[in-house]
Amino acid sequence: MRCFDETSSSYGRHQSWMVAAAQQAMSSTCRKSRRGAVLVKEDVVIGAGSIQAKLPELCDPCVRAEKHGTYDYLDCPALHAEEMALLDALSKGHDPRGGMMYHVKLLPEPAPHGNWAYSHRPGCRQCARLLAHYDVRIVLNTREGCAVYGPEEHIRCAFGLIGTDGMTKSEEGETNE
Repeated sequence: MRCFDETSSSYGRHQSWMVAAAQQAMSSTCRKSRRGAVLVKEDVVIGAGSIQAKLPELCDPCVRAEKHGTYDYLDCPALHAEEMALLDALSKGHDPRGGMMYHVKLLPEPAPHGNWAYSHRPGCRQCARLLAHYDVRIVLNTREGCAVYGPEEHIRCAFGLIGTDGMTKSEEGETNE
């Protein structure tokens, strides 16, 4: 994982794409989580999307309500923001390989730092697999700035094989002893 903070020369560029992802999140139809994503390649947005539930009645009550915090999204009937952005790019004839997916989750109410939630790790396994298939990196908003995860690193984090600091579970155990 690489992290860009306010002192990085590319921070402003990353932040502008994060703002675009936050704007996408405003159109999310999920009742539990408003998330948005933009897929950028060669400094151009080639795809954009937000969480979309085709059958909102399946979301009331949320089928994941009892599983919150488990990162088990397979029961979710909605397409995720990353999936929608990738589908948008593909439907327009763009090749997403090598692109960067900027992902933002909006808070239900603004906090002192703004209305974006901090992501502490990539979460969804199905999105991790999909983005890795297309060799797309993901950029998340963290307390430290924008964190960029490569495709393989994204999968390892989503499946709990490494921590957000890039250490394997065995390496974490060695440092904690």
